Amino acid sequence: MNVALNGKWLGGFQGNRFALLPFDQEQAYPQEKVGVFVRRGKGGPLSVVEYSELDPTLASAINQETGRLRYCWSNV
Repeated sequence: MNVALNGKWLGGFQGNRFALLPFDQEQAYPQEKVGVFVRRGKGGPLSVVEYSELDPTLASAINQETGRLRYCWSNV
């Protein structure tokens, strides 16, 4: 995966003095070895699930409304 640095992301990180600021990018394919952002429960907190912890069936699940992977945003 090639990721270019994003100036707004870096500025948000430095300007707000965050200790950690996640960076996301759409997954290239379901088996890509990256953690993905998930919402735990209805209205629950957003968190990252590592690829090794995500069931392969869920990793390949398609969102019927968008036609894209259900868990498509990877934590880079």
